[in-house]
Amino acid sequence: MHGSGVGFPDSIRSVAALVLCAHANLLANVAGMGIVDASGDISGVVIHLKVVPGARQNKVCGALGDRLKVQVSAPPEDGKANRAVCELLADVLGVRQDRVEVVAGPSSPRKTVWVAGIDAATARAKLGV
Repeated sequence: MHGSGVGFPDSIRSVAALVLCAHANLLANVAGMGIVDASGDISGVVIHLKVVPGARQNKVCGALGDRLKVQVSAPPEDGKANRAVCELLADVLGVRQDRVEVVAGPSSPRKTVWVAGIDAATARAKLGV
């Protein structure tokens, strides 16, 4: 996983991320797009991605089925593409990089990312979806 989280110990963040991902998967099936608000006292969104590493440039391409397609120039080795995804999303969403974390699919092009401190409506607007 990437990012230092929001001040929780790693074990708590990991369990919380798994619960949020399961909840987000259910909501994404209803919402039709993989950007959903967290529930409870945690402020943030879960975003389901299709990542294309090794692209010419870093960019958010838009919706691809139930996921958001992003391209990053970094290769898919040693976590470089995951770091590039987190940097890209932090920049586009206007949050600090440590607020973005890959919580599922670190070695897969199908990733789930947690972004703290932003709501789904704002994230959709900034991502253009």
